[in-house]
Amino acid sequence: MRVDAGRGYTFATMNAKNNPFETDLDKNPANYAPLTPLSFIERTAYVYPKRTAVIHGARRYTWEETYARCRRLASALAKRGVGIGNSVAVMLANTPEMYECHFGVPMTGGVLLSLNTRLDAAAIGFMLQHGEAKVLITDREFSPTVKAALAFMKTKPEVIDVDDSEYAGPGDRLGTKTYEELLQPKWKSNMFLDDEAYEWFAVLLKHFGREKGLQYMKSLAKQDLRMVRGRTAQSQLLAAGERALAIVLSGHTVWEMKTKGAPLEGVILDPYFAQANKLMLSRHAPHPHAAALFYDWALSEEGQAIITSFGRVIARKGVKQRFPELVDKESFLVDVDFIGPIMDQTGKEFSQIFLGR
Repeated sequence: MRVDAGRGYTFATMNAKNNPFETDLDKNPANYAPLTPLSFIERTAYVYPKRTAVIHGARRYTWEETYARCRRLASALAKRGVGIGNSVAVMLANTPEMYECHFGVPMTGGVLLSLNTRLDAAAIGFMLQHGEAKVLITDREFSPTVKAALAFMKTKPEVIDVDDSEYAGPGDRLGTKTYEELLQPKWKSNMFLDDEAYEWFAVLLKHFGREKGLQYMKSLAKQDLRMVRGRTAQSQLLAAGERALAIVLSGHTVWEMKTKGAPLEGVILDPYFAQANKLMLSRHAPHPHAAALFYDWALSEEGQAIITSFGRVIARKGVKQRFPELVDKESFLVDVDFIGPIMDQTGKEFSQIFLGR
C-alpha cells in the first residue's frame, strides 16, 4: 500500500497470486470463445429465421435460407477437398454469393482469398498461384481478366461461375459448374427415414446439443423424406433403387444384404447408437429352470457364435464377430436409463417435426 501525502490519496496494490479476478480463470468454454462469424449466423438463423437477410435486386433470402445456402456451399467445398489451411479464391462483386462465401468457406476451415476486381490479369494470376487456391468462384462479368489470369498458372484451381441475375452484360462461363449447381441439394426427395426412429433422434440431440440438434432435424424434415416403418423394408427398397439413401438402418441387415450381392454401401456414424436385444422370461413360465438353462447357453461362447452367424453384433469377448467393421467405432448404448425418461417428449417432437402431427 502507498500513501500520496501531497494529495491524501491511498493506493493499494495486490499480488497477482492473491487476486481473486486472476485465480482459476484460465480459458474455458464458460469465459472464452474465439471471435468467428459462424456463431453469428448460426444464432441469427435460429433467433430470426424468417427475417430478411439479403436483398439483391429481385432476390430475397431469409436468415434461415442464407444459413442453409452457406452450409450447402461448405459441404460442396469440403467434397472438393477444401479443409483447414486450404484457400478458396473469389472474384465477385457485392452479391449474395460473396456474402455466403464469407460464412461457407470458414465452415470448412478454409481461408477466403478475396480478389480485388480492379487488378489486372497478371496480379490476379500471381495471387491465385501464391495463395494456392483449390477453388475459384468468379462472376462471369470478370471472365476476361480471370481467363487471362488462369493462363499464368501452372496448377489451375477448379472454377465455379456465378451468373449474377442483376448483370446483363458480356462475359463467359469458364468452369464446369455454376454456383447454383454447386449448391443444388443432391439428396432432396431421395431419402428414406424410419417413421419411428426415436432413439436415433434422441441420440443426435444429445450429440449435437438440443438447440443445434433440433435445428438440424427441422432442416432435414424439409428434404421431402419418404417415411417408412421398418428398417428391413427400407433396406430392401433401397436395394431396389426406390431411393438413393436411407438415414437410419440396422447395420447387420445392410452388411448381410451386401454379402448376397445387393448394391448397397453403409456409412457408420461415430458414435453409432446401439440397442441391446433382450431375453425375457414369462412371469408364470411352466418350466422356468429350463428357460434359465437356455439363458445360460445363449450367453455362452457357443450360443453367441450362433447369434453372430446371423450377422448380429454380440457383446461377449472372445467370440469373433461376423461383421467386425460394425463395431470399429465408438458406440452409444440406448438403454432404458437413457431413453425411458425422455421417451414421451422424444416421440412427440419427432412426430411433430417429421410427421406433422
